[in-house]
Amino acid sequence: MPTTDNTHTHIKSPILRWCFNGLAWVLFSIPRASIFCGSLALISLWAEVARGIDTLFSCSGALFTLAGLFLNVKHSLHFHLKLPKENLANMIGGGGMFRIALTKETAEWVDSVIRDEIAGVVFIVVGTLIWGYGSFLVQLIK
Repeated sequence: MPTTDNTHTHIKSPILRWCFNGLAWVLFSIPRASIFCGSLALISLWAEVARGIDTLFSCSGALFTLAGLFLNVKHSLHFHLKLPKENLANMIGGGGMFRIALTKETAEWVDSVIRDEIAGVVFIVVGTLIWGYGSFLVQLIK
């Protein structure tokens, strides 16, 4: 059974690993994700109503989308499962009963799949945040 101790050793940068571990701690738990998203939605609603910050509340929906993404990848993305590389090679390659030998090429292929998964999650997170809050960044720059 995979662990969920949030030590993402495939992420080499300590800053990215720290950020991902923090997000994972919040968003890989239904109660914490609910409290986090609900609190920010209520704060956004208050800020829009009381301070007149247009569309802030609707932008908080992007956070719920990200929470849903993280809850869905929790048990499926290979970079998070923390399994030995040989096991990952068999899972990704569909080895089933017939084990795939962990050669240098196979290890590089597993690393490539893991990099793609990490990049895919990063693109989804950044895109969703830009979609939800990008207009506020533009207003700050002006």
